[in-house]
Amino acid sequence: LASQGRVIEAHKVLCTMAKVNGKSRPPPIAEPDAKEVAKEQKAGIGVLCDKRLVVRFVVTCANFFSAAAAFYGLGLNAGSIPLSLYVSNLLNGCVQVPAYLLGGYLIQRHWCGRKKAVAGGFCMGGGCLLLSAILRQKAMLLLFYYAGSFGVAVSFGVVFLYAAELFPTNIRGIALSITSLFARFGAMISPYAALAGKVNPSLPPIIFGGMCLVAGSLQVLLPETRGMKLPDTIDDVGLALAADDTDDSDCDSYHGSSERGG
Repeated sequence: LASQGRVIEAHKVLCTMAKVNGKSRPPPIAEPDAKEVAKEQKAGIGVLCDKRLVVRFVVTCANFFSAAAAFYGLGLNAGSIPLSLYVSNLLNGCVQVPAYLLGGYLIQRHWCGRKKAVAGGFCMGGGCLLLSAILRQKAMLLLFYYAGSFGVAVSFGVVFLYAAELFPTNIRGIALSITSLFARFGAMISPYAALAGKVNPSLPPIIFGGMCLVAGSLQVLLPETRGMKLPDTIDDVGLALAADDTDDSDCDSYHGSSERGG
């Protein structure tokens, strides 16, 4: 609402939210600069090439591509590990449930947040998958393989939220559309990477593990968004105020900021 110039309506929504959550009334919303908004909307996809956003955009595309390729590829690779196809898929699904729950817990902790949850999931997943590729003892191979699947699932569950908070409100839809396209590319190549297991069972874990490690290392280029005010325009990027780190629950601030973005 605010990005469309309907600041009065947006403020009413925020006041209602504050009242429901027992918070103080937020200050009035400043009118957006009509010229800047029009300029950014006219630029469209080109805005993502702005020097303030291009690193975020490229790394987020890599995140989506790697997360989707590894997530779906590990499921398709069930036939290449020393287990029944049905048992393998069952175990793969079982490790994903606690992974999603853990991801939801980590993103709200002041010592972790979105960035470390994504980076940690990718690095854990990548490292464990590479270890599973070189191990020959069945029990250890399976342990590290499914530990890698667990790490990938953590990142896969958090990366969508993290990406939404990295981009300004007025181009968030465009940014997420393109990054989601890269996720579809990752999902498209995952069957072919999984087929490499017919040549050598170690190849799929190496391919997916390498992707995850590269994506995890790229997270150092991104900022933490936990407790930050979501940017409304490109000019707001990098100007967000940190939330109080003593509060482990930032759900209210996140949802409030999201509604303010419109």
